[in-house]
Amino acid sequence: MIAEADKALRDRASAEQNRSIEYLKSEAAQTSTVEIANAISKLMETELKNAMVARTRDAYAFKVVDPAVVADLKDRDSPNKPLIVVMGAGLGFVIGVIAAAVRQRRHAPR
Repeated sequence: MIAEADKALRDRASAEQNRSIEYLKSEAAQTSTVEIANAISKLMETELKNAMVARTRDAYAFKVVDPAVVADLKDRDSPNKPLIVVMGAGLGFVIGVIAAAVRQRRHAPR
C-alpha cells in the first residue's frame, strides 16, 4: 500500500516537474533580457534536480524508519503471570496486616 502511494506521488511529482520544465523552456525561448533568462535557467536547474530526485530515489515520499519484523515465538510480549500472582499475594498480605492492625486498635479496651 505504501509502495503504491509512493509510486503515485513520484509519478505526480515527475509529471508536474516535466510540465514546469517545458513551461520554463518556452519562456526562456521567448525572453529577450539576460537577467530573466538567467533566472529562468536557475529555476530550470532546480526543477531538473527535483525531477532527478523523484526518478532515482527508491523511497520518494515515504521512508521506512523501522521495518516490520515477524515476532519470535520465544519472545513473548504478554504480562508475566507468575510475577503478577506473587505481587498480588504480597500486596494482599500487606493490606491484610494493615487492616488487622487498624481493626485491633479500634476494638482494643482502653
